[in-house]
This record gives sequence, structure tokens and C-alpha cells, in this order.
Amino acid sequence: MLPAKIYPIVIPAGGAFPLQVHGDMFKVLSSTGTLTVTGDSFGNMGQVLPGQGLERTPFTRLLLTDTSGAVNVVQLLVSGAGFIDDRITGEVSVIDGAKARTLSLRAFSGFVYQAGVAANYSAVQLLNKVGSGRRIVVSQIICMSTNSNWFASLQLAGAAIGAVYGAGPASKSGGGAADTVGELRAVAAVASYAAGNEIAQICGLQNTTAIYKLTEPVVLAPGQAIVAGITNLVNVSLGATFEYFTEDV
Repeated sequence: MLPAKIYPIVIPAGGAFPLQVHGDMFKVLSSTGTLTVTGDSFGNMGQVLPGQGLERTPFTRLLLTDTSGAVNVVQLLVSGAGFIDDRITGEVSVIDGAKARTLSLRAFSGFVYQAGVAANYSAVQLLNKVGSGRRIVVSQIICMSTNSNWFASLQLAGAAIGAVYGAGPASKSGGGAADTVGELRAVAAVASYAAGNEIAQICGLQNTTAIYKLTEPVVLAPGQAIVAGITNLVNVSLGATFEYFTEDV
């Protein structure tokens, strides 16, 4: 009987990974994007997702090709016909999904800051650029101010504010490039920011942070944004850290 083995595979963005292996079945246990699988005995299977595969089909070679456009981290189970797999589909993805997103250079964190300006309200923003072709999935927002007793409104928006801040959110993978999908922006304005789509109010003391950990994530389509804006005081600074990952639209 052929042995069962799980192969950890990293496919370059848009690239392919050949696997010389004998088996009667394969199953994608987890992946960070879509892929195709081509076998020497069954041809091409397109847009394979975690939990999907093929059984009772002997093969000696597989070719895994990324179709997501980003580095694709895959765990592939290959075995003989006698192997039994009754595990819940997606279990491995739940356990390793966060680390896999970091390894595939899709997880980011960025800090943006607006200094206090006389007679103006401070606001900062994470924007998913128009035409990015990706979604931004926000998991946590951390706000702070150098002033006391500040209140900030968290709102969803559909337009850019102010000016671009910094070089872009940093990759959570050491050495990874800054994100080109998410854009950090900041502004000081004579009126407090009001988009009419408020999701939370947070507050804090001087030089303290307020953490908003989302139970369900905020998802930003291209052209959409999330804004944190001071509501109760003028000439007050505001800084925010946005944690998120990107995925295909």
C-alpha cells in the first residue's frame, strides 16, 4: 500500500510547483489562494479549493499552479487508495490560516498619525485603493492620542481623506514588502469627520491606547475605507494602527 504523506508547498505568485509522487488520491488540506492541479493521468483540475481533491485515480506526477496572483502556501495530502480521511474539511486551514497568510505576504499592519492643529479635528484612515483588485479584511484597530479624554468615531467610508501617510502598511512577514493595496491617510479639518456609517466609538486618556478587537472582521472592497476621527476636541492628535490581511475579490 502506498503511504500517506502531507506535503508543505509554497507556490510563487502565478508560478507552478512540480511534485514527483506516486498516489491514488490527493486532497488540498489548506491553501492561501486558488490553484490548479494537473496530473499525468487525469489532466487539469482548475480552481481547486481547500477540502477538494481527487480519489481512486493513480498518478505519478502532479503539477500545482497558482491562480491567485500571490504567493500560495499549500498543504497537500497524497496517499494510496486504502487511506481513510474523515477529518473535518477546513480544520487545518482554521489552525494554520493566520500563519499561512503571513507567510504568503498577505498580512499587514500599519500606523498612521495626525498631529493636533488649532481649531481642527484630527482623522486618520485605512483606504483600499480604487482598482486594487483585492479585499482588505480588518481584524483590529488600536488608537491613541497625546491628549486627555479624547473620543474617536470609527466609520466606514467610500472616499479618500487628506494626504497619504508614510510608505504604506508593513508586511507581518520579516523582510516582506509594504502593502500596495492598503493606503494610510491623515487629515486635520474644521469639522469632525462624519460619513454616516459609524461602527463604534472609542475613547482614552493621554498617551494611552484603546484597542478595538473585531469579533467579525470589517471587509473593505476596492475604493472603500475605514476612518477613525476625533469627535469631542479640536487641536488633538490621533494615531491608529490597523491590522489586516488582503484576499482576492
